[in-house]
Amino acid sequence: KLRMKRIYTQRRQTAVAAAAAGYSVEQQTRLDRVQNAQGQGKALDAPLYLQATVRSGTEVRHPGSIIVLGDVNPGGTLVADGDIFVWGRLRGVAHAGAAGNDACRIMAIHMEPTQLRIADKVARAPQPPEMYQPEVAYVGGDGIRIAIAAKFAQANLETP
Repeated sequence: KLRMKRIYTQRRQTAVAAAAAGYSVEQQTRLDRVQNAQGQGKALDAPLYLQATVRSGTEVRHPGSIIVLGDVNPGGTLVADGDIFVWGRLRGVAHAGAAGNDACRIMAIHMEPTQLRIADKVARAPQPPEMYQPEVAYVGGDGIRIAIAAKFAQANLETP
């Protein structure tokens, strides 16, 4: 019996359809084979937009940012070379900046992950807040930090 575990594709439509069907997906580009392993000088691909729940056992990899309109269940994994945005509950693993970019961020409406990773930094699940609200995970001076999205935006996105 042949069982499909992961789908490797260069087509965005195939990646979205496979993830929606519950398969692990790795979206690749033709340049992946030619560029060095550290990804230096590599531009990010266009964001991958998923309108689905990422279920347990499903892993989605993308050489750009990942935007999920839905939930990431425990056991589900997102790995992006760019940022990760979850417009829903993040309860699985999220790894932003997988190619080494520690300026990437992970954002979720309801953040209760099993693990957060940004570049080579790793953080275990934070203590649950008293009240859930949109949050941002980013790399600070002492590792991965989590801030309320509105306060993070005020402190970090003001224009001079």
